[in-house]
Amino acid sequence: MVRLALYSLWALACAVHGAKEVVWEPVFEKSSNGIFTKGKEVHFGFSLKNQTKDQLDLEVVWKVATDQKEPVAQSEPVRIKVPAGEKRTSRYSAKIPAPGFYK
Repeated sequence: MVRLALYSLWALACAVHGAKEVVWEPVFEKSSNGIFTKGKEVHFGFSLKNQTKDQLDLEVVWKVATDQKEPVAQSEPVRIKVPAGEKRTSRYSAKIPAPGFYK
């Protein structure tokens, strides 16, 4: 299963606004056996619900790495604005260079 390095985004949002006011949820593509095949494009993303009274203005960078922490793909910074009381879902994809497990 592909897991994203978006924990830091969640931690930052929680530190600034409080864990109960900002809800971050990963959205991952499923694999029947947990292994992705060479050349396959995988799809993933996250949703961010802003339960604060202020707009969130975030810069997001995602990374895909092997279980041995070798980088496979990384995005350019993307600016995401989430108005107060709203939810945004961002979707991304990356091509996997070899079969295996990724995070």
